[in-house]
Amino acid sequence: MSVRLDGNDLAITGSTLGGVLDLARQEAETQRRVITDVVMDGQALTGDALDRSADADITGHDIELTTADPAALVSGSLLDAADALEASRPQLDELATSFQTGKHATALPKLAEVLGVWQVAQDVLTHGFALLGQDPESIPGLYSDKHASQHTGTGLGPLVDQLTAQLAEIRRSVEDQDFSAIADTLVYDLGPLAEPWSDALRRAAQLAAGQAGSG
Repeated sequence: MSVRLDGNDLAITGSTLGGVLDLARQEAETQRRVITDVVMDGQALTGDALDRSADADITGHDIELTTADPAALVSGSLLDAADALEASRPQLDELATSFQTGKHATALPKLAEVLGVWQVAQDVLTHGFALLGQDPESIPGLYSDKHASQHTGTGLGPLVDQLTAQLAEIRRSVEDQDFSAIADTLVYDLGPLAEPWSDALRRAAQLAAGQAGSG
């Protein structure tokens, strides 16, 4: 068995992939980095495949691990979320029109995709700074002057609460098959959140990028 972290051999003893990863993460943390990629015998392991392999016997296998600066990782994820959110913005009006004109069957799968983009944006913004050991509620400068007046304080609470409420309302309307309500929420409630959310994501990305390589 061989284990390499960013191309460097690690003197790690362990019989399972999960055990080796735990030890490798500890080593990465001493360098203020996080493991982002796991490759075993040339095959990348991600998501469910990685979870299923946690108890796998890795005797005789080659493990390649790649790390990243956590601040740079968070910054990149925030920018990706902002790009995805902006790209999905025109779909809100298109979906509203589909629901208003009775094209429910084709609109519902697309609605699920769009809601997924918003959910990822929320998760990245609220959990990203936790990876850096920071409370997003205590981070100033996430609102531009244009949007600051719409929120009390500087934390994410109001912005997150608004989005959570709108996503819940849309899901309730889907369950009730109230397609008119879905259209209204998309246009009049969720749509107006796109700009302040994209703005906050990009400002947060800048703040995170400023911490890259620190410590």
